[in-house]
Amino acid sequence: MKKNLLGAIVIFFVTFAFLLVIKEVSNTENASDFESTEFYAED
Repeated sequence: MKKNLLGAIVIFFVTFAFLLVIKEVSNTENASDFESTEFYAED
């Protein structure tokens, strides 16, 4: 049971990270280089 739960959590986080990366790529394509640099500097 614990292995199944751990697997589900890992899959959830991998999917979440994958969607986040796709969102970032889409935003970067629409933004200028200056805006992207400013966004990363705030982090």
